[in-house]
Amino acid sequence: MTAGWEGKAACRGLNPALFYPDVNHADQVKRARAVCAECPVRRACLTEAMRAEEKLRPSAREGIRGGLTGRERYLLERGALKSARRPVSKARASASKRPLPFDREHGTPRGARQHWKYDEPVCDACRDAYNAWQSTHRANWETSGCHRAVLPEDLRRRVEELLRAGHSDRSVHRETGVARGTIARYRRELSKRAAV
Repeated sequence: MTAGWEGKAACRGLNPALFYPDVNHADQVKRARAVCAECPVRRACLTEAMRAEEKLRPSAREGIRGGLTGRERYLLERGALKSARRPVSKARASASKRPLPFDREHGTPRGARQHWKYDEPVCDACRDAYNAWQSTHRANWETSGCHRAVLPEDLRRRVEELLRAGHSDRSVHRETGVARGTIARYRRELSKRAAV
């Protein structure tokens, strides 16, 4: 038995009961996973376990092999578990994805969004650039009128006729196909004109 990869296993010589914990023994699971984490043949062990347990139900897969429980091996086989590596805490996982500070585009609106994405305090240069971009963007947006739907003249007249006739926004929408927000805006404009 020691001729193959099994002879190099970190669990060789240990009590096998360590790798078959009871249901509510999280500390035993941690100890078993710690042994597997240091094992040089962990991938071979996991591959052998996956081959031996192919198409078994999760309840039929017992013990910790290759650092994974029976359920985790089942999920890995089905593609629901992303990797066979030991699960990493959220803090360590987000730290590994987080670009280093010199990767930030400081002094730009994008730099401010990068700070927010990684829950960092926004530097003054990025905050100023974002605020300047936002104010110019909003001014351009409002002056261009692109935020308002511009209806063709004949359709606008038809919407106004229906509104003057007392139809509800919903019935005008059903008849003309114009968005109800646009209809509400035309209703407000008509009431302003009537008040003057």
